[in-house]
Amino acid sequence: MTTPAPESLRDQLVAEIDLVNERLQTVQSRIAAGSAELRERFEGRTAQIAERAEQLAATTKDWMAVKVGSAGAIDDLGDAVDAIEADLDVAEETSIDRYRSRVDRQLRVWRSRAERLRVQEALAELELRDDLAAVSRRLRDARSRALVDLRRTGADAKETVIDLRDDLEELLRDARRVVDRAVDALIEGDRD
Repeated sequence: MTTPAPESLRDQLVAEIDLVNERLQTVQSRIAAGSAELRERFEGRTAQIAERAEQLAATTKDWMAVKVGSAGAIDDLGDAVDAIEADLDVAEETSIDRYRSRVDRQLRVWRSRAERLRVQEALAELELRDDLAAVSRRLRDARSRALVDLRRTGADAKETVIDLRDDLEELLRDARRVVDRAVDALIEGDRD
């Protein structure tokens, strides 16, 4: 499996932001065409979402590579637009059957997103498992090298112990980084 180039991922994220902006413009048009009460109720929220989308688009276009969390930020914007669309549908709706239909549609969207998050969580767990296995192999290899070195050189034992300690400290730092990444990934998955 090949990894897409960072520019390609960035372009994909910019396209997703553009789609969110298009949806937001549609919502803003609906609000502008509505009653004064409707405009008063929703214009502030749409302005905040538009500002977040504009900031995210500006910084995303300037990135040399995709930053961690950018896809989550775009999903958050999409969720905010979903929420305002659902609230706007409720505010505009007069027929209970049409209202139920819209609520059902929104539930399907949320279920789909929840399923996507479960898949992302499973992928993060697999990546973590692979990273921990690699660190474990490196630890075993370092230990084996140190034991061989200790047997060969009694006079250099002190240096070997120091080298072993340095290797182990580096491996422990690597293991901590892997665990921190896993925790961050799981936390990000829970937020989404």
